[in-house]
Amino acid sequence: MKYALNDAPQIGKGRWTWPLGMINDPKTIEKVIQQGIKLQEDMAELKNMNTDHETNNPQMLWETFKKEVKKIAKSQNKNTYRKITSKICNLEQD
Repeated sequence: MKYALNDAPQIGKGRWTWPLGMINDPKTIEKVIQQGIKLQEDMAELKNMNTDHETNNPQMLWETFKKEVKKIAKSQNKNTYRKITSKICNLEQD
């Protein structure tokens, strides 16, 4: 049993974290590297071109990069989890 005060703040689900099993996954790392290269190119282009920084700035590029990396990691994790789950089911059936 855990004790919590009645007036304690509500703690939500928390933040998403990178699954530890994917740290050494070469496919995922390659996709993240490609996104990083794209981000670098976009940053260089932003620096060289005279664009409106209200609509296109480094912070927005960085946010887009983070969202893309998160999407890549989640999709790769889903595929890996599906394979592991099917192997477990097959072993249980055998």
